[in-house]
Amino acid sequence: MLRPRCPRCGSKRIRRGYERRAWYQRLFGIYNLLCDHCNWLFKAFSPLFTLWEGQRTHSK
Repeated sequence: MLRPRCPRCGSKRIRRGYERRAWYQRLFGIYNLLCDHCNWLFKAFSPLFTLWEGQRTHSK
């Protein structure tokens, strides 16, 4: 599977960002992504994109 990497730090720990996408971005498969490592928000193309969208849980 083609998983995007963060352009800033190269991490594979990526999830969908919080910003809404325009209709043409949804049409062509462009996603707003958020890096968990460096907190960088960027856009990327991925036709087979399946990233985790839920909340992170922390153990106490």
